[in-house]
Amino acid sequence: MGVLCPGSLLSTKALLRVLLAIGFLLFLGRLPGRTSFGSGKLDENLYQDLSLDIELPRGLNLPCSQLPGADKTLVVMKTGAAELEAKLPTHFNTTFRCYPNYLVFSDYGEVFEDHVIIDALAEVSPTIKKANPDFALWRRLQKHGRSALTAEELSESDVDPSDVDGRLDSAGWKLDKWKFLPMLKHSLALYPDMEWFVFVEPDTHIFWSSTLAFLQTLNPDKPHYVGAQMQIGESVFAHGGSAFILSHTSVRAAVALFEDHKDFWESMIDQHWAGDSILGDVLRKSGTELTWAWPTFQGMKPGAIDYATVDYEKREYCYPVISSHHMSSREIEELWLFEQVWMARGHDFVRHRDVFHGYIMPQVRLRGDNRAHWNNLSGDFENAIDAQGFVECRWRCRTNATCVQYSFKDSKCAMTDVPRLGEYQRDVYSGWELGRAQQIANDMAPCGNEGWIK
Repeated sequence: MGVLCPGSLLSTKALLRVLLAIGFLLFLGRLPGRTSFGSGKLDENLYQDLSLDIELPRGLNLPCSQLPGADKTLVVMKTGAAELEAKLPTHFNTTFRCYPNYLVFSDYGEVFEDHVIIDALAEVSPTIKKANPDFALWRRLQKHGRSALTAEELSESDVDPSDVDGRLDSAGWKLDKWKFLPMLKHSLALYPDMEWFVFVEPDTHIFWSSTLAFLQTLNPDKPHYVGAQMQIGESVFAHGGSAFILSHTSVRAAVALFEDHKDFWESMIDQHWAGDSILGDVLRKSGTELTWAWPTFQGMKPGAIDYATVDYEKREYCYPVISSHHMSSREIEELWLFEQVWMARGHDFVRHRDVFHGYIMPQVRLRGDNRAHWNNLSGDFENAIDAQGFVECRWRCRTNATCVQYSFKDSKCAMTDVPRLGEYQRDVYSGWELGRAQQIANDMAPCGNEGWIK
């Protein structure tokens, strides 16, 4: 008897992948899990057989499906027409397969790959949309669709996230700040019975198991606004790209305030450059204060983190992880698959240390002692030492007892004593002293009784 896939027959190779994936997950499901919170020495057996070299085809009953609380949680993604085609397909094939309820908002309404994309700006005051220079791109999109986008506008999503000036000059970025409050209102209108609203962006990854496990500790009937704290002037708010969570109580109060004083809040948006900051002001004035939740909500990708660091008197390595930002499509796919395998082994959520030992270090080992077109973030090249080539850079690291990894570009050699995975970057060459990096991983101090936030 044949095995049917929607619309087509599975090939023998595809069927084999399905069977291997099912068998692998069943095998992992028999392996021992661990308790949710606990201290003591790390058990390295937790990270054995965490292979990511499998596929999880559609139709497979994923570990992330049917988790407690998922049916009362709405995931809201904010994107833009310029980045939609490059970034959303990965989510359709991975993260969105876990969410029973989700919405996608953009600056142009359309149907993309059978998914409804909602125009977040549809209910902005007509006079603003007609004349405000921020809406120049929006007006073109209404006339010509995404074909109105220039090559330069399509590449704006690749702007260095640290280049604030470059982002402020972006046509899509100018529209972005206007989306937050209308998006909040529209989400509540479409899903009035949701208990939780989780807001993400296309380069955000969230661990769904961690998200729902965290929400089980909170009361949705209370005001909750949780995310990675950020400050502009006197305004403290949750950074949008790092994901943030609102209870239905807070959403209702914020939407009511916005509707009652729409002209005022639109004038505030017009004067400001960060929409997540204005949203934070609305939430605060409607009765919800921000719960500072770094490092559970993280503004960096795992490959850029120093897992030994202590900031805000918190040791990031020991905390659960809900979100990461500035993620490539491939990184999102890899972490999503990591979570499926992790959950199949009986774990109920993910900590930063699990990502470090189960994802980062195996990826470092896979890359061997050198990698072309890869920046392992060993340091700033402007302040790096001179070297005639990659071989000399490697030698300088190996003869430095504290050097763990190095990177080379344009006759400059950067070195560090911190093991990081890094990210793709053309014309950069990186290497690791694998034995030293593994020793640091092995010597990480045991965690204490760190909870979700404190």
